[in-house]
Amino acid sequence: MVSLVDLRQKFAKLTADEKVGDFSFEAGWIPLLWDLAEKIEHLDTECRQGFVVWQVKEKYGLLRIEAVAGHEIEELIESAVQTSAHTCGVCSQPGEMIAKGWYRVRCSAHRNR
Repeated sequence: MVSLVDLRQKFAKLTADEKVGDFSFEAGWIPLLWDLAEKIEHLDTECRQGFVVWQVKEKYGLLRIEAVAGHEIEELIESAVQTSAHTCGVCSQPGEMIAKGWYRVRCSAHRNR
């Protein structure tokens, strides 16, 4: 299984200065972000030029990625955000938004967590 450290290193290799900002989200979204990083990695160098990740977090139950990015990467980021809307933050399985004080996406097994 990919760890948060592995994910941060992967994104760092893709950024302009090999630095990334804060990462603060549930472990269930690590595979989603790993997939995003792999898609960015396959873009040509010109598309990745100037790419910097400032912050990756959860807000109102959705993944949020604050970055300096060109159009192609912004589209990939938006797709990842939309996917997070139905990906359990605990286990990566399909889920739905639950609003119990906090907004969270949960599968049926983690609905009460």
